[in-house]
Amino acid sequence: MLGDCWLEVYSKEERLLYKLAKAGENYSFKVTSVKVIAGNSKNIELSYNDALVSLERLTNRNQVSCIVLPVGACSEF
Repeated sequence: MLGDCWLEVYSKEERLLYKLAKAGENYSFKVTSVKVIAGNSKNIELSYNDALVSLERLTNRNQVSCIVLPVGACSEF
């Protein structure tokens, strides 16, 4: 994390993370698909299968991003 942000991370089966993440924290999950919801998302560096994922086009005016990997944007956003 580059700075503080809200993170929600889900696999198809369960919630993996739900917390206020602090700058400098790192998280790693071994899943085939994942849903990430992030508040203050400009503070996040997200990668999937070792490739950096840009959240810029998926971020709303409130600085909230939602992405389902490997698919793309969340349908509810």
